[in-house]
Amino acid sequence: MLLSDARKQSARDVELYGISLEASYFYSPRGLTFIRFDVPFRRCATLVDGLIAAHGQPANVSDQGILKLITWEDPDAGNRLILLQSAAGICDLRIRSIEAGNGVG
Repeated sequence: MLLSDARKQSARDVELYGISLEASYFYSPRGLTFIRFDVPFRRCATLVDGLIAAHGQPANVSDQGILKLITWEDPDAGNRLILLQSAAGICDLRIRSIEAGNGVG
């Protein structure tokens, strides 16, 4: 399933690793597709530290120059966590099912 198939249906304020942010929930006809956390860029390093503390070192890091994709696998929960990070001020964490693919397509 492509992310373009999913539609944002709700959002709420949450706290993750001590960071206040907004979580947006995206659904497709098959149910919840992914959750996106819009992280303030200045707190991105804190988020990475929290993810490493909770999930260990990333399973994959893809540095494409302008955009870095950092992926953690959480097989116990069946989730993949993908952080999209850019020096241009982007810090976007997505959580989706491991079975659903990489979360950025």
